[in-house]
Amino acid sequence: MRKLILIFVLVVLSFTKTKAQNLVYDGSFEDTLHCPWSLNGYISYSLNYWQYSGNISGVALNSCNTDNWGIPQNNSGFEYSHSGNGYIGLICFGGVSQTPDLRKFAVGQLMQTLVAGKKYKVTMHVSLVDSFIYACNNISIYFSDTLPTYNFYDLYKVNFNMTHPIDVNFHQDLSSKVGWTKLDTTFIASGNERWLTIGNFLPDSLSDTTYVGGNVPQTQHAWDYSNYYIDDVSVELYDETGSPTNLPQREAFRLFPNPATSVVYIDGKQSFTGIIIFNAQGSLVEKISTKPTVNYQLSIANYKKGIYFIKVTTEFGMQCLKLVVQ
Repeated sequence: MRKLILIFVLVVLSFTKTKAQNLVYDGSFEDTLHCPWSLNGYISYSLNYWQYSGNISGVALNSCNTDNWGIPQNNSGFEYSHSGNGYIGLICFGGVSQTPDLRKFAVGQLMQTLVAGKKYKVTMHVSLVDSFIYACNNISIYFSDTLPTYNFYDLYKVNFNMTHPIDVNFHQDLSSKVGWTKLDTTFIASGNERWLTIGNFLPDSLSDTTYVGGNVPQTQHAWDYSNYYIDDVSVELYDETGSPTNLPQREAFRLFPNPATSVVYIDGKQSFTGIIIFNAQGSLVEKISTKPTVNYQLSIANYKKGIYFIKVTTEFGMQCLKLVVQ
């Protein structure tokens, strides 16, 4: 009898998949600074771990909003979240009659830098927004060593600056407005990638688009371009056999108060080895050369109002914190 029980347990374990660690901070777009609403619903103003890059921000949507920026109903369509309470919206094609290159890009952070030669699996879920009449099959993700920046002086020119970028394409049909389409693929890292940027990196003239029409009520406007809800973005390390591999877990750091005006504290349950602060444009603001303590006081009295990203390094890797200076 014991032998039969042991065989049964081994069979069950052989079919049990280990859940790999998602290296993307807040891949489901739920860690908010406030409930997204109106102009404050833009990605960089609403989400702790995400920012935008493009002429105008994409939007964060959350079920906490009962008006135009909510879930499942919002001013552009209707869609339940794939999981949790939030997702984002990104324009991927400027349309026929619209101003060209209205594309939006969401920039996220990885918990650890990627290892050269290792295979990683990338997954996310997309849904074409109801009131937009074009599908665009070119959504992809760029991984880069540095925080990507773009040309702020030419609002309709996407001109990314990235260090050693890797372009990960999904090559799938993205015309469905019903439910979520799962995108997944794998790639080999070059090493040191720590940022990911989601969007369509081809100009309108080269984008693979399809007219799908607008399944919206007569009282609602149909938009002459392409917009997608995006949810549940993940990047996982895979071993040589293609099986998910768990990476070392570590305690997350916290930043408080946030927003702040003069002083913030970086607190964690382990020592860290360095602090580097970037502004929203990716420019270096400050580098702490002395070895910080577990609870570190950072003076921001001379910082201008805006959004900053604080990179904290430890023996286990890197964590990036978002700070709003008021």
